[in-house]
Amino acid sequence: MAEARELAALVERTGLVFGLTHNYTGHPMVREARHLCRSGRVGTIRKVIVEYLQDFLCFPHEQHGQKQALWRVDPAQVGIAGTLGEMGVHCINLLEYVTGDPISQLSADRTIFLPDRRLEEDANLLLRLRGGGRGVLIVSQIATGEENNLRLRVYGSEGALLWEQENPNSLQLYRYGEPRQTLTRGHAEYLSAAATEATRIPVGHPEGYLEAFATIYRGVAEAIQAYDEGTPMAVTTYDFPTVYDGLRGMEFVARAVESCDRDSAWVSL
Repeated sequence: MAEARELAALVERTGLVFGLTHNYTGHPMVREARHLCRSGRVGTIRKVIVEYLQDFLCFPHEQHGQKQALWRVDPAQVGIAGTLGEMGVHCINLLEYVTGDPISQLSADRTIFLPDRRLEEDANLLLRLRGGGRGVLIVSQIATGEENNLRLRVYGSEGALLWEQENPNSLQLYRYGEPRQTLTRGHAEYLSAAATEATRIPVGHPEGYLEAFATIYRGVAEAIQAYDEGTPMAVTTYDFPTVYDGLRGMEFVARAVESCDRDSAWVSL
């Protein structure tokens, strides 16, 4: 937390551009989901479910010298949390980016399943949103058979959305009493400008993980160019995650661990 606050203060003091690679926000259909929520087409947010499931730590890879596992299970390198820190921060960033409705309180429970580990591989949280809605956040790296299943479901008074990272080119839109719709990337005739501006290749050609990074990088490059030209952009106009999103993630980790240590007590975020 201290380092995160120091970074935020440094950005404020210098006015320099700070970009954070929460790359899932670079997906065109994530930006469409954000547009649908922010424009009111989903209505008042009532329920949000965000989950990120993997099976990478089902096996004690660290005992066999696997470098990607070694640092992930070492508190000296990753700090006070394991899966909450690695995957939970993506979940809350995606949730708050899309809905625009921040988490106000949370109640968390975390578990270590494999012997000799010191950091959790699994966590389950209940959420209260500032606008009155409720949510569930699930992260796990011992979910057998899962690969990289990040999924967001948003249920509002006027409609609902479903986006899945493993199928990023489509967005499900539900409305009560109507057929379910599948919106797909690249259709400028019905998607928002935010979604089409983040699209690179024609309909039917998959765009994915690496292109989402490129969208973030482009936004950062444009902000740096504006700064160099003496016309810096306001941070509130950035279309990429900033130092404040990083600070928010660190606050989430700290509060979630606090809740776990207090027997899943509700804590403010």
